[in-house]
Amino acid sequence: MKRFLLIIGLTILSISIFAQAPDYLNYQAVVRDNTGAIIGNGPVSFRFSIHEVNAGGEVIYLETHAGTTNEFGLINLKIGEGTVVFGTFSNIDWGNSYKFLEVEVDQDGGSNYLSLGTTQMASVPYALYAAVAAETSGGDNDWTILGNNMYSAVSGNVGIGTSTPLNRLHVTGSESSPLLKVHKTGAGRGVQVYTTSACALWVENAGNHGLRISHANGNGVNVTNANGSGIYVSQAGNWAGYFNGTGYFADEVGIGTTTPAAKLDVNGNIISDYPVSSNHVATKQYVDDQVTKYEQKIEELEQIIFELKEILAQKAENK
Repeated sequence: MKRFLLIIGLTILSISIFAQAPDYLNYQAVVRDNTGAIIGNGPVSFRFSIHEVNAGGEVIYLETHAGTTNEFGLINLKIGEGTVVFGTFSNIDWGNSYKFLEVEVDQDGGSNYLSLGTTQMASVPYALYAAVAAETSGGDNDWTILGNNMYSAVSGNVGIGTSTPLNRLHVTGSESSPLLKVHKTGAGRGVQVYTTSACALWVENAGNHGLRISHANGNGVNVTNANGSGIYVSQAGNWAGYFNGTGYFADEVGIGTTTPAAKLDVNGNIISDYPVSSNHVATKQYVDDQVTKYEQKIEELEQIIFELKEILAQKAENK
């Protein structure tokens, strides 16, 4: 008949003798049977699981240990240096959420584990948390939390999805979903770009759309610019610009020219449907069609006039 094990365990962090944070947690336990008698000099197996958020939460790390108690039933283990089943101990983010330790044991040193329960790790392993924080921030306070804000004063670039960022913020990825999503539900601007020189927003694209904006209410694009071009589009592929809706421009608009001299200055050809109002643009094709049509009418009138003259001449002869 199996003996019921009573294990009194204590997890402590040994930081006093380390110049750097250790990559493990010390676990010390005394193994006793159901009568309280010490089980000395016996093989025993442990399995440690670290859960996130709560006792039944996701297991982010799992490892096993096999050892032997001493004559006093004492066993010392190092969580983080066992046989890893799942996860990476050094990658655990101790400051992200609550952590819970589940301890399981097999008194015969096998793998028939009995769970002894799950308890919250009430004190965050501060040395390990500090090590992760230092690694995350580069160890030199690159990221600073001030109130509800966090900022970085690094002189270089920040990369997401790339280890060689080319710009102050460089985001790269191959996912079909957007790399950057801004969801604004209240009043005000979703994204505001401000610059005192050059381009406030530069879009380069080798695929379909350089910039596509779908907007159901208000202004799709609102550009206020005191110098240079409000919107400048250069495209070698399909369209430089495509608008399906109403566009409003307070100043001159140039197409094919960077120095428009009128409200609409086009350097090139215009293709449009036939005008239906007096203030619509008339294309060369439309004008040519109208000229041809009226030339035909003139020819028809000239023929009618000629025939009338012939009739009048015959009547005069008959008198």
